[in-house]
Amino acid sequence: MKLKVTALVAALMTTVSSMAMADELKIVFAHHSSASNTFWQAVKKGYDDACGKVAADCQMLFTQTEGSVPEQLANIEAAIAQKPDAILTSIVDNAALDEVIKAHAMLGSLSSP
Repeated sequence: MKLKVTALVAALMTTVSSMAMADELKIVFAHHSSASNTFWQAVKKGYDDACGKVAADCQMLFTQTEGSVPEQLANIEAAIAQKPDAILTSIVDNAALDEVIKAHAMLGSLSSP
């Protein structure tokens, strides 16, 4: 899992750094873990470091309850409302995010590349 998250963040930051940007990118990372989880604290440290290197405005959203998919969904809804340039997430349930993505795609809140 650590390798996948690291690879995802590295790929995103490589893409971001290669883009010519007039404005600072806003990126939100909403995942399924609480702030007390040491693994996700290490991920946050790397995420913050990478965001600093590309001068992006980044936010990591934790859940209050460890592993809470409903809280993760609420955080994703809040992230969508902020209209960031990118939303990152973790997938622990293959279908849990389907409805929120479909609903916002139909409303035009989300766009695909």
